[in-house]
Amino acid sequence: MYAADTGELVIQGDITDRTGTVLVPHALLDWLEPGMKLPVEATGAPGSFLVSGGQVTAPEVLAQLTLDNHETAVVVR
Repeated sequence: MYAADTGELVIQGDITDRTGTVLVPHALLDWLEPGMKLPVEATGAPGSFLVSGGQVTAPEVLAQLTLDNHETAVVVR
C-alpha cells in the first residue's frame, strides 16, 4: 500500500479474475491510519480480502512499483 500525492492509495496485490480488483492479506489493514477505510470484500480464502479500485495503468506509476508476475495495483480514494 502506497500513499499518492493526490491523497489516494495505491494498493498492490495478487491479480484476480476481476479487472480493478486485487487480493491482499488481511494484515494490510494494520497499516491504515485511524479513520481510513478501504473498499474491501470478503473472500473464501482465509486471511485475505479483495480491494477494488481503478486499475493502475500509468507507466510512470507502474515504474515505481516492484510487481511480481502475479501482482497488479489499483487506486482507491
